[in-house]
Amino acid sequence: MIEGGTRGISESRPSLAGALAVAFVALVTGLVAITAESLWIDEFASLQVAGHRAFGEALRALRGSPESDGQMPIYMLWLWAWIRLFGDSEWALRAANIPWFVVGAVGLVHWSRRGQISSTLILVMLVCLSPFLWFYLNEVRPYIMQFAGAALFLGGVLATIFVGSRGTCMRFEAADCWAAALGAVLLCGTSLLGVPWLLAGLLVLALLWRSGKFEVNRSCLPSTLIGAVLLLILAVHYVETLRRGAGPYINDSPFFLTLGFSLYELLGFVGLGPSRLDLRQSGISELRPFVPVLLASAIIWTTAIGVAARRPGQEPEANHRLVLYILALVTLPLIFLGVLSEWRSFRVLGRHMTPLLPVLLLVLGATLSALRSSSRSWHSLVLAAPLLLWAFSAASWRVSERHRKDDYQTASQVAAEALSQGKTVWWAAHYFGAAYYGLPLEPGEGAAASVVQSRQTPAFWGFYSPRPEELRGLSPPDLLIISKADTFDGHGALYAFATDHGYQEPVVAAAFRFYSRKPAD
Repeated sequence: MIEGGTRGISESRPSLAGALAVAFVALVTGLVAITAESLWIDEFASLQVAGHRAFGEALRALRGSPESDGQMPIYMLWLWAWIRLFGDSEWALRAANIPWFVVGAVGLVHWSRRGQISSTLILVMLVCLSPFLWFYLNEVRPYIMQFAGAALFLGGVLATIFVGSRGTCMRFEAADCWAAALGAVLLCGTSLLGVPWLLAGLLVLALLWRSGKFEVNRSCLPSTLIGAVLLLILAVHYVETLRRGAGPYINDSPFFLTLGFSLYELLGFVGLGPSRLDLRQSGISELRPFVPVLLASAIIWTTAIGVAARRPGQEPEANHRLVLYILALVTLPLIFLGVLSEWRSFRVLGRHMTPLLPVLLLVLGATLSALRSSSRSWHSLVLAAPLLLWAFSAASWRVSERHRKDDYQTASQVAAEALSQGKTVWWAAHYFGAAYYGLPLEPGEGAAASVVQSRQTPAFWGFYSPRPEELRGLSPPDLLIISKADTFDGHGALYAFATDHGYQEPVVAAAFRFYSRKPAD
């Protein structure tokens, strides 16, 4: 099934011209993928840390964050520097991902060539058409940087596995070690959840070294020492955040259910199905209208992989070793995530498994490369079908109305217009989002308070999942804006308030509901 080292795959290192060509294609992909649409909750969380003007303030916000945003130090420092250079518009913020997308693409191609894993053309198409990567290119979050780190480190581990499975030894030269060291630091410095992937990769490399299938040049010593020091600094920071009790949002969802959705995301099906918001609100029942297209997509991928598996490849013993090492690389971090999910009621999502994606892309590339080297014309059609499917799914992410982000832009405009008319507005949505889009809440005003009245404009109130007793005695507003009731109206108090006071049926926009008072008879 896995055709690493088969016909049509060059064993030479990528030339400078080849690397520049890959970088150019990745750059264009990034420019096309990102948009200037509204920021949403998770992106505001990034700005709450990296949006400070002074570096010292950003550092204090990073070290003091009670959420998992404080456990993304390298990304937050990168974003802070990027904002100083290019500003904080929606497009500029998301463009901070493009350099790391380019690094990830070039890194994967480098290791693919070193390990004779995949056709470069197939691999570049998989990277640049991945719906998962298209989505996170358009997010002010650390996952593209983590993809780059995983590509540089885990890509090297996978290349070593492929070479070792053929009975030969992979020797890391200085450039390989610098790439792997940078990858290890990025992998762990963008999320604490990158650590189990690093440990699994190091364990596999140790096993390969012990069996004589892996060695490093003496010139690797500087990169290894620098990488180790940076990882030690990250470890100290993470211990400090854990002592403070910082961590991710708690949501008690069964691990196997969330694991299934994570794979659904990583395999590129989400652009073909319902929106994330619909899935969040209604669950898997939202998948029913999309079952035919999702089933057809699964058949297309299964057919392509099945046909490729019938092509002659490596000896069975080599494939057996290859699969065992890959399973060790992938399974150990997944077991850790499963334990964490059950122990801490942590909801595992696709983004938490970003390090798995480079491994998946390389394995898919190795498999599909067998079809590209085939002389049968119908094999070309079987190869093209899943790539076209990913292209369609990525385009759907990019342009489909149902996949729009939470529309804070429009909600803020509606609120601002009501305030300009002398109306009272209640805002049950992200406080920082209100400040970012010019509503009268200063960044940090009220912090996580369940009820806050604007000091600048008393007619504007912010709410974060208030309890019913906190609304007693308050005069009904002219306009009530609620986003994601499970987060911002978790006790149902605002919905009950609107119902009890006879508000009109809400106008619904992307992740927002607008309640207005009925006109007097």
